[in-house]
Amino acid sequence: GDLVLKETDEYAAANAASASTHLGQVAQGLVHALQRERGLATGVLGGFASYRADLDAARAAVDRARADLADVTTTATSNARSALDQLVDLAAMRAQVDAARIDRSTAFQYFTDRISAFNHVDLGLDLASPDPDPVLRRSTATFQALSNVKEALAAERGVLLGTLGTGRFGRDEYSQFIAARAA
Repeated sequence: GDLVLKETDEYAAANAASASTHLGQVAQGLVHALQRERGLATGVLGGFASYRADLDAARAAVDRARADLADVTTTATSNARSALDQLVDLAAMRAQVDAARIDRSTAFQYFTDRISAFNHVDLGLDLASPDPDPVLRRSTATFQALSNVKEALAAERGVLLGTLGTGRFGRDEYSQFIAARAA
């Protein structure tokens, strides 16, 4: 009886860990797509009309990644669902970008806030019980560190793409650039 119970618990823990790592991978797919859209949106707002086709493709990638994450979050943690819910106004943001009714700094911050929410989704892999898998824990920590570095570089690129068209930093952009560089 005890052996069956132990095996059942280990199977459930392995199954939960597998679902959590899949959630992390799908969430990072959306993060990558949002980072690309952020950079291209700031570039278009900065005067690079030639980025328009790339921006449209990036938006399609965000929409696909968003749908993929919505499928995974049906059983996911509440903060994963909460992060996804922050994209409810994405169409309105895109419309503001398309009509140039928003400044680069505000658009940059909109995407950065949402990316941060997805980068901080609790995957539930740091629970002490049942016995945690130390290899999985280290791999997850490495994955999170890589995600943080990738976001710092993508944020830096996003700010710079917006400023290159005008040749100068706009409102709040220098501080956004410095924050990205310091990360």
